[in-house]
Amino acid sequence: MTKTIALLGATGSIGRQTLEVARELGISVAALTAHTQIDLLEQQARQFMPRLAVLYDPDAARELEGRLRGTGIEVLAGEEDEYLSWVKIGLANRHADELTALTPTISRISLLEEGGVFAKVQFGSRYYSPAVCAKNGG
Repeated sequence: MTKTIALLGATGSIGRQTLEVARELGISVAALTAHTQIDLLEQQARQFMPRLAVLYDPDAARELEGRLRGTGIEVLAGEEDEYLSWVKIGLANRHADELTALTPTISRISLLEEGGVFAKVQFGSRYYSPAVCAKNGG
């Protein structure tokens, strides 16, 4: 079965290292996110061909969308006050009996069948953009 990841903070040092490991192990990437680093996120998106690329900065996202036009990669911008509370991840195996969270940061995992088989992963905490965290003292 092919493993797939969605990577938050893809242009940071841990994100770059994670992508190196994904490349070595043949892990596919469904989504990449970054704050504002357009050039590096574009390079990563072209290499890993995720379905989704997200930049926090709306102007940077518009520029990235133009650069990735025709690749089939959807580009989104995050809003300052928005937070990530869940993600939808495609499953390669239609016969999954059970989904188990391997970390306490995940509060619930459920199966969805909406034009395919997906896992809806709900987080136990809200994940805000770095700018919101900095503005609120952490």
